Amino acid sequence: MGEWKDPNGAESEYESMAVQKVLDMHVEFQIKNNPFVKKAPTDKSYKLIERSSEKIVIRCMNKSRDVPYCDTFFVEEEWYIAGPANPAARCSFFRCSYRVAFVKYTIMKSVIRSNADSEAKEFWKLWT
Repeated sequence: MGEWKDPNGAESEYESMAVQKVLDMHVEFQIKNNPFVKKAPTDKSYKLIERSSEKIVIRCMNKSRDVPYCDTFFVEEEWYIAGPANPAARCSFFRCSYRVAFVKYTIMKSVIRSNADSEAKEFWKLWT
């Protein structure tokens, strides 16, 4: 997998939030039902924003390579994990949210967003 590292200068802040640790991964995702692209090499950059006894916040930026239109957008996830202030309580909370951020203009915006929505729903359905 990879190893969590201390951030260097450029990675020490993310959207005006201090970054505590960074983990970079390179993965390949299989693409279904596409006659042109069978896999998507993807860079995943996890940033640990907050870690306390009651809360963990992680942001992950996903950028694909070698796929048509992949240079026009990236997908960002936020993982929010909260536990009780009282350690004797037996409950916790996990929320994962995401957004598709466009960095260039493309006429394929609605197709990209629609596919991202359906794939995210399918992933979390299988994950749970």
